[in-house]
Amino acid sequence: MAMPFRRNEDALYSIPQRFADQQIPFCPVCGTDAPRWLTAQNQKFLFKYYYFKCAVCGSILSTTEEDVCGLSKTTRTLSGKYKKHKGKDNDKIYASVDKLGAGITDIERISLQGRELILEDLLEAGRQLAEKRKKEECPE
Repeated sequence: MAMPFRRNEDALYSIPQRFADQQIPFCPVCGTDAPRWLTAQNQKFLFKYYYFKCAVCGSILSTTEEDVCGLSKTTRTLSGKYKKHKGKDNDKIYASVDKLGAGITDIERISLQGRELILEDLLEAGRQLAEKRKKEECPE
């Protein structure tokens, strides 16, 4: 079943939309600095997942509601205990690249698909790939 992605313009009341717009300023897959994230939500087993789709390239990132809302920062919650059990840092937000958009052919970007990384590391990898692409397009 396909999830209905949409842009919630009333972002004041949409936690996933506010998170995407404020914490993911560019798409780590295509490098656009104006991704205009579309969001969706889905329940998987015990956790609710937030999905973020880049309106430019169509790539989809995901993270748990607990990470976004900070509920996994403590081991007093089920999500915090699960995160600790998996060897993850409870203070970090983890994001996965669930799907690459059509037209993504760069092998380094393709290697991101299916990987779960700390969001900061994912954004840094995207930043490095964007800088590399700019250097290749405009050599000095």
